[in-house]
Amino acid sequence: MNRCIDNSIPMGTEINIRGRIYRINLTGDQAIERTKIFSREKKSCIRNTPFPSINRIGQRRLMKLCWVYVDDLLGEGACERYFGGRQCNWNQMMDLLSFLADEMEKHRKERR
Repeated sequence: MNRCIDNSIPMGTEINIRGRIYRINLTGDQAIERTKIFSREKKSCIRNTPFPSINRIGQRRLMKLCWVYVDDLLGEGACERYFGGRQCNWNQMMDLLSFLADEMEKHRKERR
């Protein structure tokens, strides 16, 4: 199942992440639906991870979900380009997700 958002459409918002421009309709139906799916997957991952292993296994599972979500929103390989081949840590991923959430909220408000 291809869950990536079609960012080839000429409309959308340009966002600059580390000098790379991504064009994405941050408030479109695809982005909203993909965000809902990500939220459900994240909750399920947390619920289904045994407590003693939440640090080790749970973090890896959550990081993978975050990685896939960002790639789905911005296009395949976006995380690899963003992190530049270095190992991603939680703070960096949360910064990226927070930035994307802020952009989505900003553009949602602009549409009103």
